[in-house]
Amino acid sequence: EQLMQEIDEIDKDNDDPFVSAIYAVEIFNYMKQREEKFVIPNYMQKQQDISKDMRAILVDWMVEVQENFELNHETLYLAVKLVDHYLAVSTSMREIGRA
Repeated sequence: EQLMQEIDEIDKDNDDPFVSAIYAVEIFNYMKQREEKFVIPNYMQKQQDISKDMRAILVDWMVEVQENFELNHETLYLAVKLVDHYLAVSTSMREIGRA
């Protein structure tokens, strides 16, 4: 919480009702609490056909998609988190020779 109190409220003078600047610190605190409840375990050890390098290639591709389509950074973060959650609960196998 101390970290959030130190953040400058750059939008405090913004009159746009959709900015919700007055709630920003409260929202960040809530999101930080929620994130701590959904820690992803080290799943790469149970993945037999997927290596860390393969995951890195996938994430690099996702970054390129995010940049090419000018998506929000949050979209990329959410997509990577979803992939990690999926790989944490499912063992993925490579498909070879698919035509």
